Amino acid sequence: MTELYYAQLCAATREFVGLSSEREALLHALAPLVAPALDSVTDHFYHHLQKIARAAPFLEGRLPQLRRTHRAALAEMFTATYDKDYVERLYRVGDAHVRARMPIEFMTGGMTLTGEALIPIIVGLHADKVPQHAACSAVNAAMGFSLMIMQESYQLSRLVDEQERFLKVTGISRELFQNLAATHRTLGKDPGAA
Repeated sequence: MTELYYAQLCAATREFVGLSSEREALLHALAPLVAPALDSVTDHFYHHLQKIARAAPFLEGRLPQLRRTHRAALAEMFTATYDKDYVERLYRVGDAHVRARMPIEFMTGGMTLTGEALIPIIVGLHADKVPQHAACSAVNAAMGFSLMIMQESYQLSRLVDEQERFLKVTGISRELFQNLAATHRTLGKDPGAA
């Protein structure tokens, strides 16, 4: 991926989820206030995941590292500059989920679990300091941004992974595959060509 790709993806995703500069600034203002409670969000997340039989193979022997990674990602959600560099970091998360052969719905479910624990903390912290709706909207936009980027990455990484397996199984070289794809695209432009 190129810097331009990450920058364009960032702008499009920010627009889609409503992650304005004002909401980003609000997230930064919330960071020191929510930091002491983020361990409880991670605890909630993994407590729930450990009850899900399908999640067990992804957690086995990796729980301490996964907890640290989750906690760091939560903190970064409040401190990040939502730019192409952050998109690139999130992109690697989606790719890591593909390499681990984790189903894509785990990301959506995981974000839901995170929100379930995080939103009450936000509401409880800001009854008088920051309008609750504005704080929750900023967190929701940040979570939506993260999820959209990770899913975009997941989908692309999954396609590349499947393509690699296809090439390996069939013995087709990458060059031949690209030539076939180019021919198909050319034929697809002219319905009469065959």
